[in-house]
Amino acid sequence: MRFLIKTGLIALAAFVAAFPGYAQTSSVYDLKLLKAQVVDTVDGKDVVAFFSVTAAQKKDFPPVLSMGITCKVNDETPQRIDIMRAGGRVALVVYGPSIAERNPEAYELIKDQLDKLSTKDYQILAFYFRNITQQPLQELTLIYGLWEKRNQQRRIEQEFQYSFK
Repeated sequence: MRFLIKTGLIALAAFVAAFPGYAQTSSVYDLKLLKAQVVDTVDGKDVVAFFSVTAAQKKDFPPVLSMGITCKVNDETPQRIDIMRAGGRVALVVYGPSIAERNPEAYELIKDQLDKLSTKDYQILAFYFRNITQQPLQELTLIYGLWEKRNQQRRIEQEFQYSFK
C-alpha cells in the first residue's frame, strides 16, 4: 500500500511539473491596483477600478488580457464575472500613455500614480462595474490576472483590496 501511495505522489508531482500553469508563483507582469472610484453619485452602485500593467521584459509586452475577474463587495459573496458575458455589468477599457488625451477624466483620477511608473511601456486597465451592490460601498476586493504572452497556459491571479472609508 505504501508503494502505491508513494508511486501516486511521484506521478502527481511529475504531472504538475509537466504543466507549469498549475504551479505559479510569479509573473512576467507587474499588475497594480492604482485606484478605485465610485462613479455613480446618485446610488453609489457604479465603480471604476484602474490597474497599471508593466512587463519585466519588453518582449513580454503587451500582455494578453483575461476576460474573467472576481469581485467581492463588503462582506458579500465573491462573484466570478466573465466580462464577455456580463451583459453590460462589467466593461474593460484599455488605455496606454495617451490616456490624458483619450479620457481626461480618467487621467485626472490616476495621474499621480502614473508619474510613479518607471517605464513608458505600460497599459492602464479600467474595469467599469455597474450596479455592483445594493449596500453602501465600503470595501472592494478584486481578483484578476493576465495571460502570459509567451506561455498562454499560464495566468497568475492576484487579489487586490480597496477601502472606500
